[in-house]
Formats: sequence, C-alpha cells, structure tokens
Amino acid sequence: MTAVFDPAVIAAQLTENLDKRARCGRHPEQILPCQHMTCRSAAEPDPDPERVDDATDDVHDEVETELARRITELSIPEHLWEQPHLKWVKQEADAINVKPEGLLLKVGNRAACIAGPRVVGHIDARGNFPLTGITATVGRSSAGSGTSDSAVNRLLPVPAELKQPPTAVDYASQVGMVDLGYLSLNPSSGSALLDRMQKRLPVLQKDSENAETDTVTAFVPRVELNYGEGSTLLNTLEKSKGSGNSGAGLENIVLDAYFGAELKYDTTGEKSRTAIPAGSYAMAVNSYFQVEFIGQALSHTHGLVQRMPIVPIVKPAGDAEVAKAGLRVANGEGFTAEEAEAQLAGVPDRPDSPGEMPGVIDFLTQRNGAPDTPYKRMTMCRLMALNLRLIEAERSGVADLDPLKGHAGQVQYRIAAWMALLRCSYHINEDDWEVAQAFARVSSQAVELCRDWAAAENRKADSEDNTKTARRARVSEEARTLARGETPRIVKMIGRRMREKLKAKGDLSASDLSDRISAADGKAWGEIGGEGGRSGLRNAALEWGLQQGYFARAGRRYSVRLD
Repeated sequence: MTAVFDPAVIAAQLTENLDKRARCGRHPEQILPCQHMTCRSAAEPDPDPERVDDATDDVHDEVETELARRITELSIPEHLWEQPHLKWVKQEADAINVKPEGLLLKVGNRAACIAGPRVVGHIDARGNFPLTGITATVGRSSAGSGTSDSAVNRLLPVPAELKQPPTAVDYASQVGMVDLGYLSLNPSSGSALLDRMQKRLPVLQKDSENAETDTVTAFVPRVELNYGEGSTLLNTLEKSKGSGNSGAGLENIVLDAYFGAELKYDTTGEKSRTAIPAGSYAMAVNSYFQVEFIGQALSHTHGLVQRMPIVPIVKPAGDAEVAKAGLRVANGEGFTAEEAEAQLAGVPDRPDSPGEMPGVIDFLTQRNGAPDTPYKRMTMCRLMALNLRLIEAERSGVADLDPLKGHAGQVQYRIAAWMALLRCSYHINEDDWEVAQAFARVSSQAVELCRDWAAAENRKADSEDNTKTARRARVSEEARTLARGETPRIVKMIGRRMREKLKAKGDLSASDLSDRISAADGKAWGEIGGEGGRSGLRNAALEWGLQQGYFARAGRRYSVRLD
C-alpha cells in the first residue's frame, strides 16, 4: 500500500509520459520537449508547435487527475462508521454528498469549541491543553466546503445563550462569573483577533464607596475561525507576520492558542492591550483547501501543518454518463421527466439530514459557565496511553524524525477526544483511539499526495516558463525567415492542414479552407510580420501549397494533387 503513495511513483509516471509524448529525438537526456528549430526530431518534421505544447499540458492534466482520484479514495475503515455517533455524521454527509471524514473532523472541532476551555486534555507533566484543534479538508472547486459548514450547524448548532452573552456586570467582583459565550470570525491579523476576544463590560454598581472602577475586562472563552478558502488563511498568515507596532502576527497567535498559552500583543504600551490569560479560552480553526493550493500549506510552515490533520471532503467521481447528463442540464439542455428518471436509475437516493445529534449539546454545555469553573480532564484508555508514550519515545530518540510529525500525539489525542465528546463521555476508549489512528493514516497519505501535487504543479510551471521562452525564440526565428523571403513554419503548417481537408472533402474554395486557421494562428502570423491577418495567412499557405505541388487550382477552387 505504501508504494501507491510514494512521491517517486508520481514523478516517474510524469517523466514516463513526457518521454513517450514529447522527448526530443536529438536530446534524449531532456525531459521537456525541445523547442529549438534545429533540434526537431527527424521523424516528425516541422510539428505543429501548438500541438506539442498541448500534449505536454495533457500529461500534466492526466497526472493531476490521477492524484485527485487517489485523494478522493482515502477513507477510514468502513466498520468504524457503525458506531452510533459516527453513523449520525455519515448520514448527514451522505445527505449533502461529501466524504464523511472531512465532515467528522469539523463536527469534532465544533464539539470541543462548545465544551470550551474548562474541558481539557492532559498527556504528561506538561499540563492541560484545550481540546480544540486546527483542521484542513481538501478537494476540488465546488467540493462541498460551504455545504459542510451548514451541516455542522445542523448537527451541533451553537446554543443561543452562547451567542447572547452578558453586556454588563452588577459588581466588578463578578467578572470571574461571566461567560462571554462564543465568537466566530476571520481576523486579518493577530491584533484584530485579540481585540475581539476581550470586552470591557460596564459595572452597574460599586462594590464599596471607595470603588472607582467603571468597567472590567472579560474574555471570550470560545473562538472559532473558519476559512472557506485555505489560500485566504495562508495569505492572512503571511501578511500579518511582520506586524511590528500594529500588535501581533496571526500565525503566532494561532500556534500558541493550540496549547492554550497566554496570548499577547507584540507591543503592550496601550492599557487596552490586555493579554488573554492562559487556559481561559479554546480556539478552533477549520480550513478548506483546493488541492492545487495545499502544497503551499505544506511548505508555508512546519508549525501550522504539524498541528493540522489533512483529510479529503470531496467524494470519488460517480458514473461518467450521469455526469455528462448533469453537465448537459447545467448548460441549459434539459431532459424530459422520463429521460431524467432513466439517467438516474442507477444513482442511489440521498438520505434525509438526521438533524441535531441527540443529547450532545446538553452534554457539552453542562460544564459551561464562569471562567473560574474547575477544569474537567479527559481520561484515556491504557492502549492509547501506551501508544502516546511510544510517540514521545520516538520523538526523543530519533534525530531525523519527519518535522511534520512533531505534534502527532497531540493531533491524535484531540481527534480521539472529539469522538468521546460526541459519545457524551469524558473517557477516551479504544474505539475512539482506533478512529484517531485511522485519521492519522488518512492524513499521512493525503500529505504525500498533496506533496506530489505540488511537485506536479512546479513541473507544470517550469514547463510553461520553458514554453513561453521557446515561443519567443520561435517568433523571432519565424520573423527572420519571413524577412529573408523564405517560407515560415506557420505557413507550411497551415498548408498541410488545408491539404488534409482537401483529401477528405474534394475541391473547395479558398473561403472553405479558412476554417483551418484559428484566431491564434492569425495572431501568430501578425507577430512575425505577416500582413492581412487570417486571410493573408491563408493566401500565403495556398501559394506555398501550389509551389510544392500539393494543390491544383482551377479558377477559384482548389483540389489536392494525388500524383
């Protein structure tokens, strides 16, 4: 199974396909097609340059299609979905036609967010940490990211009381009993995030005659960041890196929040810039990446992706004929009711949405309340504890450990804890741990495929750069050929196209042969100094064909000479 996801496999496939289609016969060491006029293979004299470029594009498209197919097929074992809470999520996923793995991660992160900072994880002597995490789902455009967000709101809606927190306190001493509820946002910087996470509440009554406090600071304990476009998250992190006097970079805030650390502005000169206390909040981060951009995340920072399980949310492609029928309807060419029913005969009906998960919200909110509420620690089964110790032992004993696995234990702990919370339990059992392990395998495989995708994108970009350079050289050489009174390659290419049409259709007029010339051909003719646009190129190609003996002309009509 490992070989299927080996990056070398994809690289070899790409190279092999390029070899078959586009390798220069005189430069066998060259992978991409040679574009020099004097280096064309003798077996293919004067090939159509546009067709050579298209062939290379086709190879890249095939590799990307294969990578996309493999990503959609990454799944956790089917038997795990038989657990009642997972079956509930899977039914919702089937109802909206997305992979259940991606939806389950989002639902689990929402559960941890609603539970808030008072329900915590604990592995070793390093202390408590929040259960919220950073997730990434991947797919192609229109894969269902938006509909999956709506599905999370159906399965685990944020309670109304968390969206309507207190706006004042009677006495300043009561601030420790205030729960400011829940906040959802997409901040542009760390400073903007910290500003929103704290509120100054009016004090309605003085604690004593000498009290002068008019307002007190309280902190929002539940924060959820949702990025429907992962590229937006990456751009935001990049832009807010050098925050300077503006406050704090977003990336550092997100990374620190993963462990519930104190969150501080870079500059604290202003009194209003109060640090968010450690352990007073839980921050969930969800992002969706189109697969072609996920490679940026993998190279952007180890810190982010170390904490980020990556799973697909787009389902494998269905029946090709049904897809064609759907495209036809999308283009405005509908079917009759009978025809549509025939097309849908083999497509299973989607189940109805099951709605809110029963009892989970009540369980998650039973420990909500004031920031000074005692912590509730999750407990874990012996199997999970032993496995986490092995992860820690590997980290301390192997110098060349994959840096992306730096927080593997933390990531798996959180996923297992989410499964327990969805079961309405504070104890992580072996079933929860099995789910976490399954997600770790899927994420590892997804990371390798996304790396392969990024490598293919880089090769494609290099190929496009080479092609642009070659085209510029080709235009210059063609212009010099025309200036010397010789026949440029584009004229010969169009002449051959016309000859093929005459072979198939018989004698035709010059205007009948004009469809052999595209707008791009006409533009290329003008770029090398040719006059008359497409008609000028057509006339030049016909004249060259007559000179070569390819055509015969009778009046205004042309025919192919077969002798």
